[in-house]
Amino acid sequence: MKQLFFLLLIFFTISAFSQTNVLDIKAENINLEELTLSKVFDGERFVLLSVGGTWCKPCLDQKPFTASLGQQYPQYLKVVFLFFTDTPEKIKARFGNDNDLKDYLLIKSDAIEQLSIKTYPTNVLVDPNGNIVENDISLNDVGSLIK
Repeated sequence: MKQLFFLLLIFFTISAFSQTNVLDIKAENINLEELTLSKVFDGERFVLLSVGGTWCKPCLDQKPFTASLGQQYPQYLKVVFLFFTDTPEKIKARFGNDNDLKDYLLIKSDAIEQLSIKTYPTNVLVDPNGNIVENDISLNDVGSLIK
């Protein structure tokens, strides 16, 4: 019984300290060029991944505030919008031309699974090394976690 308890304790300790890294998650830019999320990291700033779609009214409602966090904390935070089941045409029609959309990426269901997305919108805070700090973070908590 003690051995079983000890093994379970080790398992849960390792699980608690393991972090999900997002650098290898595949996406496409607005021109449908394939890339991995590692392309959006500079190794110095946190990245806030805002996951949603043009079809999601709550996602659209929170987008201006989400974008403002990147402007409020430019030395600490980069905001990247990940669109699920969308097209470049829908994104361009909603948000503007190609030059304004460099941090707008398209993702597929495998990325949704890797990020453990259950609802929309979901905001995922990632450290400069690509490790998830918090999944489904409240936007009001971002500032205190990145400084």
